[in-house]
Amino acid sequence: MICSRCGEKLPEGAKFCFTCGKKQEDRNIRKQPAKNIYQWITLSAYAIAILTCFICNLAIEHTLSWFFIVLSSIGLGFAIFNLPFLLKRYRLVIPAMVASLLIYLLLFICDIYTEGAAPFRVSSKIATYPIVIAWVMILTITWRGLNWFYKSAILSLIIGVTNVTMNVWIDAVLSGNTGSFLTFFKTQFDSTGSNYFINGIIALCFFAYFVVGMVLGTIALVRRKRYQA
Repeated sequence: MICSRCGEKLPEGAKFCFTCGKKQEDRNIRKQPAKNIYQWITLSAYAIAILTCFICNLAIEHTLSWFFIVLSSIGLGFAIFNLPFLLKRYRLVIPAMVASLLIYLLLFICDIYTEGAAPFRVSSKIATYPIVIAWVMILTITWRGLNWFYKSAILSLIIGVTNVTMNVWIDAVLSGNTGSFLTFFKTQFDSTGSNYFINGIIALCFFAYFVVGMVLGTIALVRRKRYQA
């Protein structure tokens, strides 16, 4: 018996995967057509939106301008909400790659349409930080052999760090001095920071969950080894 998520070999009749924690379903159960209905509804909505915006942009401005913002935005939505259902493998990685590229494309088009009011060099720097964080989370999720307690612990730590550093990164980019990032970050946890108490509590909560997750992950790992023995 093979886990449908991570490919780990399991004992016959196992209800959960000891590696990734996924519940193993009876493969004889007939799949519901809900996925097909969802795809048809969303794809129809995309088509209507694209056609409507195409006609309106041409009718009002006699050229195609903001239509490309709509087109790239819909492409981004398709990559996130539809593309995973069309793939048989790498359903998380491939859509994430496409979505990452489309985010930069959208920012570039906005820069062109606004004639520099939303400069790509600035917006792309701001977007890069959460994109990198998202990729670290994706790699953590797809890490085979790491049980979900460990994964949730690492994800909690990543989210906690992101929560207290995202605004710091934006301030650093907008000020034009990304080298001051570490300086700004330190002020979030001392008396010079306006939200140092709140940030400290948030960081402590996420770190506490990280510790709990690591403990539970270790317990699950020991139980798995005992079961396999």
